[in-house]
Amino acid sequence: MVITGSKILEKYTFDETNRLVQAVKDEKTAEYRYNALGLSIQSKTADKT
Repeated sequence: MVITGSKILEKYTFDETNRLVQAVKDEKTAEYRYNALGLSIQSKTADKT
């Protein structure tokens, strides 16, 4: 996590098996989902406006 003053610039969230499930940077969010084999099955991005 990168914090400047009171604003978070980057934030990364991982699941219990250390896979990236969410990344937030410059007020944009990317989310990732995985199947039972650990393969990426879905990703989506959105602006936080």
